Amino acid sequence: MLNTKSRNALASMAIGLLTMSALTGAAMAQSTTLTMLVDNASHTIAISEALVEAFEAENPDVAIEIEARPGG
Repeated sequence: MLNTKSRNALASMAIGLLTMSALTGAAMAQSTTLTMLVDNASHTIAISEALVEAFEAENPDVAIEIEARPGG
């Protein structure tokens, strides 16, 4: 189960991804690659991968690479 701090961090990432998708439009027709930095906890990576997969399904012209950093 996720603690409140992790849940808030993941919610912030989701809001950020949604904001980025709202700012992309027809004028930005080229593909874009973004990098998302997360800690290396297995649950954080799993949730981030699910968020990225859902986002990329809705936005095929945007690719997101997940970069894991050591926790602590």
